[in-house]
Amino acid sequence: MHRSSRFLHHLFSLTLPFLLLTGLTARGQDYQKFRIMFNLTPSYTWFQTNSPRAVRTEGGTLGYNAGIKTIIFFQKNYAFSTGLFYFHNGGKIAYTDSVTLLLNDELRIPGNTKIVYGFSSLNVPIGLRLHTVAFGYLRYYFEPGMNMLFNLSSRAGVPAYFDGKENASDEARLFNLSFYVETGVEYSLGGGTALTGSLSYMRGLFDQTSDAAGKPSDRLAFNSLGLTVGIIF
Repeated sequence: MHRSSRFLHHLFSLTLPFLLLTGLTARGQDYQKFRIMFNLTPSYTWFQTNSPRAVRTEGGTLGYNAGIKTIIFFQKNYAFSTGLFYFHNGGKIAYTDSVTLLLNDELRIPGNTKIVYGFSSLNVPIGLRLHTVAFGYLRYYFEPGMNMLFNLSSRAGVPAYFDGKENASDEARLFNLSFYVETGVEYSLGGGTALTGSLSYMRGLFDQTSDAAGKPSDRLAFNSLGLTVGIIF
Protein backbone atom coordinates (compact mmCIF):
# COMPACT_ATOMS: atom_id res chain seq x y z
CA MET A 1 0.00 0.00 0.00
CA HIS A 2 1.27 3.50 -0.83
CA ARG A 3 2.71 5.40 2.15
CA SER A 4 0.13 8.23 1.90
CA SER A 5 -2.71 5.67 1.70
CA ARG A 6 -1.48 3.91 4.85
CA PHE A 7 -1.22 7.28 6.62
CA LEU A 8 -4.82 8.21 5.72
CA HIS A 9 -6.07 4.76 6.75
CA HIS A 10 -4.46 4.99 10.20
CA LEU A 11 -5.64 8.58 10.70
CA PHE A 12 -9.26 7.74 9.91
CA SER A 13 -9.04 4.62 12.11
CA LEU A 14 -7.93 6.74 15.06
CA THR A 15 -10.50 9.47 14.42
CA LEU A 16 -13.64 7.34 13.94
CA PRO A 17 -13.94 6.15 17.60
CA PHE A 18 -13.62 9.77 18.78
CA LEU A 19 -16.39 10.86 16.39
CA LEU A 20 -18.72 8.09 17.58
CA LEU A 21 -18.02 8.75 21.28
CA THR A 22 -18.55 12.50 20.97
CA GLY A 23 -21.77 11.97 19.03
CA LEU A 24 -23.17 9.70 21.75
CA THR A 25 -22.31 12.11 24.57
CA ALA A 26 -23.99 14.98 22.69
CA ARG A 27 -27.44 13.36 23.05
CA GLY A 28 -29.69 14.87 25.68
CA GLN A 29 -28.72 18.49 25.04
CA ASP A 30 -31.41 21.08 24.28
CA TYR A 31 -29.76 21.41 20.87
CA GLN A 32 -27.51 19.07 18.92
CA LYS A 33 -23.99 19.95 20.03
CA PHE A 34 -22.14 17.67 17.65
CA ARG A 35 -22.78 17.16 13.93
CA ILE A 36 -20.96 15.35 11.15
CA MET A 37 -20.90 16.58 7.56
CA PHE A 38 -19.77 14.75 4.43
CA ASN A 39 -19.11 17.07 1.52
CA LEU A 40 -17.54 17.46 -1.88
CA THR A 41 -16.23 20.75 -3.29
CA PRO A 42 -15.40 20.86 -7.00
CA SER A 43 -13.24 23.93 -7.58
CA TYR A 44 -11.26 26.04 -10.01
CA THR A 45 -7.68 26.56 -8.81
CA TRP A 46 -4.88 28.84 -9.99
CA PHE A 47 -1.58 30.37 -8.86
CA GLN A 48 -0.67 33.94 -8.04
CA THR A 49 2.97 35.05 -7.96
CA ASN A 50 4.71 37.90 -6.17
CA SER A 51 7.44 37.97 -8.87
CA PRO A 52 5.64 38.51 -12.19
CA ARG A 53 8.89 39.37 -13.98
CA ALA A 54 10.40 35.98 -13.11
CA VAL A 55 7.31 33.76 -13.38
CA ARG A 56 3.83 34.37 -14.72
CA THR A 57 0.58 32.47 -14.38
CA GLU A 58 -0.84 30.80 -17.49
CA GLY A 59 -4.28 29.76 -16.27
CA GLY A 60 -5.92 27.41 -13.85
CA THR A 61 -7.00 23.78 -13.50
CA LEU A 62 -9.92 21.92 -11.97
CA GLY A 63 -9.54 20.66 -8.40
CA TYR A 64 -11.62 19.37 -5.52
CA ASN A 65 -11.80 19.08 -1.74
CA ALA A 66 -13.60 16.00 -0.37
CA GLY A 67 -13.97 14.57 3.11
CA ILE A 68 -15.64 14.71 6.50
CA LYS A 69 -16.16 17.70 8.77
CA THR A 70 -17.14 17.77 12.44
CA ILE A 71 -19.15 20.72 13.76
CA ILE A 72 -19.03 21.27 17.53
CA PHE A 73 -21.51 23.84 18.86
CA PHE A 74 -20.67 25.89 21.95
CA GLN A 75 -23.84 27.98 21.55
CA LYS A 76 -26.99 27.23 19.58
CA ASN A 77 -25.86 29.14 16.48
CA TYR A 78 -22.09 29.19 16.98
CA ALA A 79 -19.69 26.32 16.46
CA PHE A 80 -16.10 25.27 15.89
CA SER A 81 -15.38 23.05 12.91
CA THR A 82 -12.59 20.72 11.91
CA GLY A 83 -12.18 17.61 9.82
CA LEU A 84 -10.14 15.56 7.36
CA PHE A 85 -10.15 16.23 3.63
CA TYR A 86 -8.35 15.17 0.48
CA PHE A 87 -7.51 18.38 -1.37
CA HIS A 88 -6.31 18.58 -4.97
CA ASN A 89 -5.23 21.85 -6.54
CA GLY A 90 -2.99 23.04 -9.35
CA GLY A 91 -2.28 25.66 -11.94
CA LYS A 92 -0.24 26.62 -15.00
CA ILE A 93 2.86 28.81 -14.97
CA ALA A 94 5.80 29.79 -17.18
CA TYR A 95 9.23 31.04 -16.08
CA THR A 96 10.77 33.95 -17.98
CA ASP A 97 14.21 32.30 -18.09
CA SER A 98 15.21 28.67 -18.59
CA VAL A 99 14.84 26.43 -15.53
CA THR A 100 15.48 22.83 -14.47
CA LEU A 101 12.52 20.72 -13.34
CA LEU A 102 13.11 17.85 -10.91
CA LEU A 103 10.78 15.23 -12.38
CA ASN A 104 11.49 11.51 -12.93
CA ASP A 105 14.68 12.85 -14.55
CA GLU A 106 15.98 16.41 -14.52
CA LEU A 107 14.49 18.36 -17.40
CA ARG A 108 15.94 21.65 -18.61
CA ILE A 109 13.35 23.80 -20.38
CA PRO A 110 13.71 27.22 -22.04
CA GLY A 111 11.98 30.33 -20.81
CA ASN A 112 8.29 30.91 -21.52
CA THR A 113 7.53 27.17 -21.54
CA LYS A 114 4.20 26.26 -19.92
CA ILE A 115 4.31 23.97 -16.86
CA VAL A 116 1.13 22.36 -15.48
CA TYR A 117 1.30 21.47 -11.78
CA GLY A 118 -1.02 19.26 -9.72
CA PHE A 119 -0.77 18.86 -5.92
CA SER A 120 -2.64 16.49 -3.63
CA SER A 121 -2.71 17.18 0.11
CA LEU A 122 -4.23 16.06 3.37
CA ASN A 123 -6.27 19.06 4.50
CA VAL A 124 -7.09 19.66 8.19
CA PRO A 125 -9.35 22.74 8.50
CA ILE A 126 -10.03 24.67 11.71
CA GLY A 127 -12.90 27.14 11.48
CA LEU A 128 -15.54 29.18 13.29
CA ARG A 129 -19.07 28.53 12.00
CA LEU A 130 -21.69 31.26 12.50
CA HIS A 131 -25.36 30.41 11.84
CA THR A 132 -28.45 32.56 11.49
CA VAL A 133 -31.73 31.60 13.12
CA ALA A 134 -33.87 29.23 11.08
CA PHE A 135 -36.21 30.61 8.40
CA GLY A 136 -38.59 27.71 7.95
CA TYR A 137 -36.43 24.82 6.74
CA LEU A 138 -33.50 27.08 5.90
CA ARG A 139 -30.72 28.67 7.86
CA TYR A 140 -27.62 30.42 6.55
CA TYR A 141 -24.05 30.34 7.77
CA PHE A 142 -20.68 32.01 7.37
CA GLU A 143 -17.43 30.23 8.21
CA PRO A 144 -13.90 31.69 8.20
CA GLY A 145 -10.93 29.52 9.09
CA MET A 146 -7.49 28.11 8.37
CA ASN A 147 -6.31 24.96 6.60
CA MET A 148 -3.23 22.91 7.49
CA LEU A 149 -2.08 21.19 4.28
CA PHE A 150 0.28 18.21 4.26
CA ASN A 151 1.55 17.31 0.80
CA LEU A 152 0.84 13.72 -0.30
CA SER A 153 1.85 13.81 -3.96
CA SER A 154 2.94 16.30 -6.61
CA ARG A 155 2.94 15.99 -10.38
CA ALA A 156 4.00 18.26 -13.22
CA GLY A 157 3.49 18.24 -16.95
CA VAL A 158 5.25 20.10 -19.76
CA PRO A 159 2.91 19.84 -22.79
CA ALA A 160 5.66 20.99 -25.20
CA TYR A 161 7.82 17.98 -24.22
CA PHE A 162 5.54 15.10 -23.16
CA ASP A 163 1.92 14.14 -22.59
CA GLY A 164 0.53 13.67 -19.09
CA LYS A 165 2.34 14.44 -15.84
CA GLU A 166 5.35 13.02 -14.03
CA ASN A 167 6.23 12.74 -10.36
CA ALA A 168 7.38 16.12 -9.04
CA SER A 169 7.76 15.53 -5.30
CA ASP A 170 11.02 17.53 -5.21
CA GLU A 171 9.18 20.50 -6.73
CA ALA A 172 6.71 20.87 -3.84
CA ARG A 173 6.72 22.09 -0.26
CA LEU A 174 5.75 19.43 2.30
CA PHE A 175 3.55 21.78 4.37
CA ASN A 176 1.40 24.79 3.65
CA LEU A 177 -1.16 26.95 5.39
CA SER A 178 -4.14 28.65 3.84
CA PHE A 179 -7.10 30.71 4.95
CA TYR A 180 -10.62 30.14 3.74
CA VAL A 181 -14.02 31.76 3.85
CA GLU A 182 -17.25 29.91 3.16
CA THR A 183 -20.85 31.06 3.02
CA GLY A 184 -23.80 28.80 2.47
CA VAL A 185 -27.21 27.46 3.41
CA GLU A 186 -28.57 24.40 5.22
CA TYR A 187 -31.92 22.84 4.29
CA SER A 188 -33.39 20.74 7.10
CA LEU A 189 -34.71 17.28 6.23
CA GLY A 190 -36.01 16.73 9.74
CA GLY A 191 -34.30 15.70 12.95
CA GLY A 192 -30.61 16.50 12.74
CA THR A 193 -30.27 15.79 9.02
CA ALA A 194 -29.79 18.57 6.48
CA LEU A 195 -28.58 19.18 2.97
CA THR A 196 -26.04 21.96 2.52
CA GLY A 197 -24.60 24.02 -0.30
CA SER A 198 -22.03 26.79 -0.20
CA LEU A 199 -19.52 28.95 -2.03
CA SER A 200 -15.94 28.93 -0.71
CA TYR A 201 -12.59 30.59 -1.38
CA MET A 202 -9.15 29.36 -0.26
CA ARG A 203 -5.75 31.04 -0.59
CA GLY A 204 -2.35 29.59 0.28
CA LEU A 205 -0.10 31.58 2.57
CA PHE A 206 3.25 29.96 1.71
CA ASP A 207 5.08 29.20 -1.52
CA GLN A 208 3.53 26.13 -3.15
CA THR A 209 6.76 25.15 -4.91
CA SER A 210 10.22 24.51 -3.48
CA ASP A 211 12.28 26.77 -5.80
CA ALA A 212 14.76 23.88 -6.11
CA ALA A 213 17.45 23.57 -8.80
CA GLY A 214 18.16 27.29 -8.95
CA LYS A 215 14.63 28.51 -9.74
CA PRO A 216 13.82 32.17 -9.03
CA SER A 217 13.01 32.93 -5.40
CA ASP A 218 9.31 33.71 -5.54
CA ARG A 219 6.10 32.96 -3.66
CA LEU A 220 3.68 31.00 -5.79
CA ALA A 221 0.42 31.01 -3.78
CA PHE A 222 -2.55 28.91 -4.79
CA ASN A 223 -6.12 30.16 -5.02
CA SER A 224 -9.24 27.98 -5.07
CA LEU A 225 -12.85 28.95 -5.73
CA GLY A 226 -15.32 26.14 -5.08
CA LEU A 227 -18.97 25.09 -4.81
CA THR A 228 -19.75 22.68 -1.97
CA VAL A 229 -22.54 20.12 -1.77
CA GLY A 230 -22.97 17.97 1.30
CA ILE A 231 -25.15 16.25 3.87
CA ILE A 232 -25.14 16.86 7.62
CA PHE A 233 -26.15 14.38 10.34
